[in-house]
Amino acid sequence: MLPIKVLQMDYQDFGNFVWNHFDLIEKYQIDNSMKFNGIVSKLRNGTIPGSIIASYLDIPMGVLSAPRQTNYKDFELFLPKELRTSDTLNLLYVDSICGTGDTIFQVQKFFKEIYSENINLVTYSTLVDVNSKYKPDICGLTHERFFQPPWEWRSFTPQTHLDRLQNDDIKSSTEEFHSLGFSSHDCKSRFEQSLGKKIFGEWIEIFDVDSLDRKLQSASGISNLDIPKDSLTMELCKTKFAPLINAKVEFIQENGFTHFIESDCSQAIILSEKSPTTQILYFDGNDLTKIYGKNYDKSKIFNLKF
Repeated sequence: MLPIKVLQMDYQDFGNFVWNHFDLIEKYQIDNSMKFNGIVSKLRNGTIPGSIIASYLDIPMGVLSAPRQTNYKDFELFLPKELRTSDTLNLLYVDSICGTGDTIFQVQKFFKEIYSENINLVTYSTLVDVNSKYKPDICGLTHERFFQPPWEWRSFTPQTHLDRLQNDDIKSSTEEFHSLGFSSHDCKSRFEQSLGKKIFGEWIEIFDVDSLDRKLQSASGISNLDIPKDSLTMELCKTKFAPLINAKVEFIQENGFTHFIESDCSQAIILSEKSPTTQILYFDGNDLTKIYGKNYDKSKIFNLKF
């Protein structure tokens, strides 16, 4: 399982999130009697928030290639012409995530030892881990949950995220971890029957449809008692029972599951489309089946170990 729960955002929410930090950046400039005249975004994770901030401040943006677990002497800085020809630069370094803080520390060493004469560097990160050893000068949101930016939803899986946590010696990425979600208690019981043993622990969460009864009725005039016990059609999932599907998607994303087990095929397919970083499984008869987008592999799953 993931050592901590995952905080996920789509592109629109992430953009709004960065937008809300403009006041912090403006306040820093006022408090320090200075103005930023350039942005340096960390290649990949800092590019999108850096572009948003550069557009807001109407200043040029450069890029710093600073791969994780790489010595600062191997970093590469790429600046546009208008920044290369300036005598003195007040640069805002932008990243989306400050986990252990090691990258921030290495970046500060890079600019101090190589560009100390004409560059004043200020660091900013959209999200900062509460346990980070080194923190940026401007902290967006300090949080204890692991953050997954929208551009990583399809390129990374929850298992891959464990690589990022090795510096904290939390877990080894070579081990197998699972965080399981179930659409109902009955679904969990069926899974235990197929597994041949009871499962329990803090890494298991069960979606409680009964707790959504009032919300469903107020939103769409339906009750969970109206939900057919047999399979829903795809059309019903997207129309009448859309609030139920949306609630399950929110449940999956808030908990950062590696696997979510559903008892209904149509719901499983839609959940797979809306939660691409979580493996969606469902019971086809007695066989546990893996969903792949709009298609599904009907072969029984044998290789899950719990």
